[in-house]
Amino acid sequence: MSVKARDVLGEDPEVFFAEARYDFISKILPKVLKGAKPLTLSDLLDKVFLDKYVGIPIFLTLWWALFRFTFDVSAPFSDMIDMFFSWLGEKASEAITNEEIAAFISDAVLGGLGGVLVFLPPIFLLFFRLSLLEESGYWARVFFVVERVMYERGLHG
Repeated sequence: MSVKARDVLGEDPEVFFAEARYDFISKILPKVLKGAKPLTLSDLLDKVFLDKYVGIPIFLTLWWALFRFTFDVSAPFSDMIDMFFSWLGEKASEAITNEEIAAFISDAVLGGLGGVLVFLPPIFLLFFRLSLLEESGYWARVFFVVERVMYERGLHG
């Protein structure tokens, strides 16, 4: 009768051995490194953001705040674009005497263009905020925190 490594270890063997390696390394490092290393702000942030219990709730909270910010701040700009193209469509249909051409220009061309351009402010703000997270180094921390959860679901790397 064979016993699977997962049953003996209580978790995926690769995860178990990776954690054991990091534990071993963390015990050896103080013995090998000379002198006291000053604790930096980045080290303090890593302790909080990389915690296996607090890291994911912090990530989910920041993700929710990112989307709230994106849609709340971009809503007035999207509304202005929508109002502008609605106004432009009304002016175009008033200026054009042929009803079919006026409907085509105001509804299809200007309405369609306005309907697409309404998405520019949220897209711009979303990618702007994502670039800030990337530049701050938080994005790499997020991937480190969610790696275990993703690995357990078969989403390696």
